[in-house]
Amino acid sequence: MKWNEVGIMSVLGENLTPDLKPSIENALHINIYKKNRDITAIVHAHPVFASSFTAMNVQINYLPDC
Repeated sequence: MKWNEVGIMSVLGENLTPDLKPSIENALHINIYKKNRDITAIVHAHPVFASSFTAMNVQINYLPDC
């Protein structure tokens, strides 16, 4: 992914990158901002491996830092 492929939305829901289509979950992200004033950014991504696990319905186990 390149810098010009990153969509940007305002906290009011305005698409600041009109050449890119916003995520269908943008309303969810905006509500997170509204309910949690300490959150200043949300990164929405679909990493290939994580998406593959989801498609195969395989659980990703959390490994705490040692």
